[in-house]
Formats: sequence, structure tokens, C-alpha cells
Amino acid sequence: MVRGSLKLLDLRPVESVGKIAVNNANIKNLSRDIVWTYFYKKQDQFSRFDYILASQGIRNEYVTSFVKAHNDWGVASDHRIVVAKFAAKDY
Repeated sequence: MVRGSLKLLDLRPVESVGKIAVNNANIKNLSRDIVWTYFYKKQDQFSRFDYILASQGIRNEYVTSFVKAHNDWGVASDHRIVVAKFAAKDY
């Protein structure tokens, strides 16, 4: 076994803030380098608490990942939604 072969990949999802029109035709997803997923109100502290980790074996099937940004994110939880998309490939 090669050393490090069991190492997990941190997919590091960033905040997705929606879509905008580009060149009057194409739609582009907007993202910012904001990665916090948890808010601790008592200390007014934002932290990256939730992660998406993937094995090397699924790396080629990874499409995208993001932290969902919307106005009412804190209504049901103090964590924001973290999403990952994979496309299964037959070999």
C-alpha cells in the first residue's frame, strides 16, 4: 500500500450566492470564498464546522460542492446547508 493512499480530500465548499446572467445569455453561479457553516450567537462567532470529505476513489466523480446561502438560513438550525454533487461513472 502506498503511504497516504487513504488520505481524504477536503472538498472545501464555499458559499454559493445564486446565479447571474452573463453576456445576456449564459447563467453563471456566483460563489465567494466564505466557508463558515456554523454560527455561535452567544459569542458572535462564525466557524467552519461542517465538512465534505471524499476518498481518492470518488475524486473523478466529484462535480461541485457549496455552502447554501439564503436569508433565513438560521431559522431551523445554527448550521448552514452543505451540498456536494457527484456523477456516477461506469467503468
